[in-house]
Amino acid sequence: MQFRFLRPLGWLFIIGGTFFMITNNNSPLPAIQRDNIQNGIKDVIGNIQTNAEQLIQTETKKNTSSKADKSTEPEGATPLESIVTPGTLKNTYYYHFSDQASKQVKSVFGAAIQEYNATGIVKLMPGSADPQQNSITFGVYETYNSSSGPNTLELGKGGPKITERTGISGTTDTNNASASLNVAYSKSISKSVALHELGHALGLDHSKNEASVMYPIDQGVVMLSKGDLEALRYIYSK
Repeated sequence: MQFRFLRPLGWLFIIGGTFFMITNNNSPLPAIQRDNIQNGIKDVIGNIQTNAEQLIQTETKKNTSSKADKSTEPEGATPLESIVTPGTLKNTYYYHFSDQASKQVKSVFGAAIQEYNATGIVKLMPGSADPQQNSITFGVYETYNSSSGPNTLELGKGGPKITERTGISGTTDTNNASASLNVAYSKSISKSVALHELGHALGLDHSKNEASVMYPIDQGVVMLSKGDLEALRYIYSK
């Protein structure tokens, strides 16, 4: 991108220098020829300036449009993770399980995957992702310490990991997300917790709506709410 900006500016300096040399009083050219050349060079410089300004405006618009404004989030939609920008992520993910994941863990995450795939908004498939493709790692961990406070149980954790890439076509993001269940507590191995942590991985943040799978305290909700669906559509709209 920088190289494209420098090209017209470089020509501007070169032509400007030539303009000075030709139009200088010490130039051997006749005055009439100097005037004609002077007028021609002025036109060329004007065209280069115009083209450079248009190029900068075009690139600025591309970068601006590639990053949607979160203030336009649909009313009632589940909040988004702060590092997720709507309209920059592809909706396809490749997932795999860690070696420590048991059959039960794979089963509840499998049920959560089916729930999200049924929306038609995202597409989660087993397999390995290329560097420019979205991925999710499902795993487990064990801790009896809650980051939310002494009177709460930490049943799981999950979230996106965004890598931003800027190219000729604009800015795109890649999400190498993770979602894990805390096997220190048997109640964490459930579809509702798996839905919640997978939601974080896909870009959803906590919701104040108890009917949402993203409510921070497990309510046993196993279906995505209207607000959850609206937020997913917003994130993965192009």
